[in-house]
Amino acid sequence: MSNLKPNEKILIVDDEILNVTVLGDLLKDDYTVMVAKNGKQALKVVEMQNPDLVLLDIMMPEMDGYEVCKRLKDNPVTKDIPVIFISAMGQEEDETKGLELGAVDYIRKPISPAITKSRVKTHIELRNTYKELESQKNRMQQELDVGHRMQLGMLPTVFPDHDNFSIYASLRPAKEMSGDFYDFFLIDDNHVVFCVGDVSGKGVPAALFMAQTKILLKSHITSADSMAESVYRVNFMLSQDNDAGMFVTLFLACINLKTGELQYVNCGHQPPLILRSNGELERMQNPQDIILGVMEDYQYTSLRSDLNTEDAILIYTDGITEAIDSNKNMYGEERLMNLLKSSNGVTPQQMVKNIIDDVDSFADEIDQFDDITVLSLKRR
Repeated sequence: MSNLKPNEKILIVDDEILNVTVLGDLLKDDYTVMVAKNGKQALKVVEMQNPDLVLLDIMMPEMDGYEVCKRLKDNPVTKDIPVIFISAMGQEEDETKGLELGAVDYIRKPISPAITKSRVKTHIELRNTYKELESQKNRMQQELDVGHRMQLGMLPTVFPDHDNFSIYASLRPAKEMSGDFYDFFLIDDNHVVFCVGDVSGKGVPAALFMAQTKILLKSHITSADSMAESVYRVNFMLSQDNDAGMFVTLFLACINLKTGELQYVNCGHQPPLILRSNGELERMQNPQDIILGVMEDYQYTSLRSDLNTEDAILIYTDGITEAIDSNKNMYGEERLMNLLKSSNGVTPQQMVKNIIDDVDSFADEIDQFDDITVLSLKRR
């Protein structure tokens, strides 16, 4: 016999001393055994000792086993402690009632030592497995939380108050890690690059592909006249050894702050919308270029448009238009366009806020199933 004290604790609850003695002698070599002679005492022992399993008689004075089990399962602190009823009550409805209250098993008296030891061992092992899974889940959640903070740290959070433009963006992941991204930066005094992307899938793989795409984009955009060439290089590198078959949609643009000329490349992304200063709304021309990451030698098309003073451009991911309500209706582009038409004259920050608030109001309490990203830039 090992000299080590058993780790697992078992609480035996029974008002008959003979039953307690039999069970205690049966289990004491393998577990730390505790005893309670009635229901009230059992609840106190559980609170103080946190046993790994409770062997519970049903017929006891003052508080029967059913009530003890119910109270244990109603308490968030004790609800996961497995309860096995041990009783001479052998009717099917007695067993059913115990299981419905949350017990994991039912052993009839007089007990079989071999069966009792086997069932106790099984439920202790299940309890330990559950604890280990919970521990791993908590560790994974902590790692995801760190990854979430690191990922958001890659996104611009300071939005400049520039003489010639204002910009604002928001990203809200559906899970801890997002496949969406946005970025903007000056490449010289007169040119601002900005983009929104949406990686296929969700979670950690999408987040890693997102980070790779964002880093490649920033490192390959070297001038205002090479949007298509920059995207070609990024796509070539993403397509290499892409065994996971992931891809990303991307809208990438560069605006000349002096002239308002807008050069852009659209790689399978929703065409952005331009809200003119007079309230008119335009959908940008879509070149029908393919997504990034699937065809390494694809040649992308660079298109041009113009933003006049007080015009605003809105780029978004499909988490906006594909948001659903409780009746499975989609938010849709028409609702988004109607909202934008009523938002003429507002700042990019207010425009982005209005859109997200309206999507939330539309979806009500339906959980967000896709990442939501919106970016707006307004020329001054």
